[in-house]
Amino acid sequence: MGMWQDHDCKVMKRYLRNLDPENDGRVPFDTVHHQPQVDDANGEQVFRFAESQDYLRSIGGLDESDPRHPQVLISNYVL
Repeated sequence: MGMWQDHDCKVMKRYLRNLDPENDGRVPFDTVHHQPQVDDANGEQVFRFAESQDYLRSIGGLDESDPRHPQVLISNYVL
């Protein structure tokens, strides 16, 4: 089971890195939150970004240094 989860995490991390406009490990929350569900070749859901700002804050995955533009910290979101 862990092997499959590791693969999915790597796919998710790569996906988020492609959304990183400054290449600094941060993606605007709104950008992440508006992404479609990601499915595999069989149409099975791999991941969907639906976490709230409260949840991301609780796991240390939200950068709010500019409160008007919160950003998801990729390294803290995908462990």
